[in-house]
Amino acid sequence: MNAALLTAAAGALRYRFFTFAGLFPYLLGAAAAYRATGLLDGPILVGGMLAVLCVGIGIEGLNEHFDATMGGDRVFASAERVRVGWPLPVGIGGFAAAGLFGLYLTWARGWPVAAFALAGLGAALSYLMPPLRLTYRGLGETVIALSYGPGLTLGGYWLQARSLSWQAAAASLLPGLLIFALAVANEIPDYYGDRLVGKRNIAVRLGRKGTARLYALATAACFACLAAGVTGGAYPRLLGLALLLAPVAVANAVAALRYYDSPHAYRRVIRGAILLYVLLNALAAVSYGLATGH
Repeated sequence: MNAALLTAAAGALRYRFFTFAGLFPYLLGAAAAYRATGLLDGPILVGGMLAVLCVGIGIEGLNEHFDATMGGDRVFASAERVRVGWPLPVGIGGFAAAGLFGLYLTWARGWPVAAFALAGLGAALSYLMPPLRLTYRGLGETVIALSYGPGLTLGGYWLQARSLSWQAAAASLLPGLLIFALAVANEIPDYYGDRLVGKRNIAVRLGRKGTARLYALATAACFACLAAGVTGGAYPRLLGLALLLAPVAVANAVAALRYYDSPHAYRRVIRGAILLYVLLNALAAVSYGLATGH
C-alpha cells in the first residue's frame, strides 16, 4: 500500500462511535465478573479489549465497502473515495487481527470463547453482507442490540469468570437497550437515502416520527429496567446514581420527537444518545467493580 493510498484512507476514515462502542459492554461484563469472583486477569482483559476494538474496525470497513457497492453510502459518496477502496482491506484486516486475539483467548479460556467469537462473526457478516443483509430487512437493529448487549457483556464476563450468570445477563440489558435506541436514532437523518436504495430498516418501515417514538420508548425501557434492577437487588445499589441521568434522557427523547424532520437540529439527539450510552455504561462498570463482595 503506497503513501498516497494511506493518506487517502486516513482522510476517509472518520471518528466513528460504533467502532469502539463495544468496549463499554465488554468492560461491564468484566466488572460484573470481578464483583462475582473478586478476580481480574489483566492480560486477558486487555486481549479481549483489543479483540473487540479490531472487530469494530472490521465491521466499519466491511459496512463501508458494501454500502458503497450497493449505493447506500453517505460518507463515501464521491467517486474518488469509492475508487480508493480502503474499506475492504481495512475490514478484512480488522477481522483477521481479531481472529488472532480470539485464538489466544480461546487457548487461555477454553472453547466457549470460540463460540462467542463465531456468533459475533456471524452477526457482523450478516448485518450488511449479501445474501442476508439484515439491515435491509429491518433486523439489523436487533442484531446490534443482541451483539452489543448480551453478546459482549456475557463474553467479557466469561473471559474473567469462566462461567455465565443471570446477574451478568441482567446487566447486559442496559447496553443492549441503549445501543438499540442509538441505532434507530442514527437512522432518522438517513431516511430518504436509505429508502431510495431499498434499505428497509426500522426508520424506513416506521417513518421518521415513528422511529423517534421508538427511540424514546427504548430509552424509557432502559431506565425502567435500571430502576427495577436497583430496587429489586439485581443491580448494585451504587448504580442507582445513573437514575440521575433520567432528565437528560427525557430531554433527548423530547428533542427527537421535535426535530426528527430537521437534520441540522437533530444532531443534538445523536450526541445526547451517545452521551447517555457512554455515561450509563461507565457508571454501571464502576458500580459493579466497586460492589465486589470478596
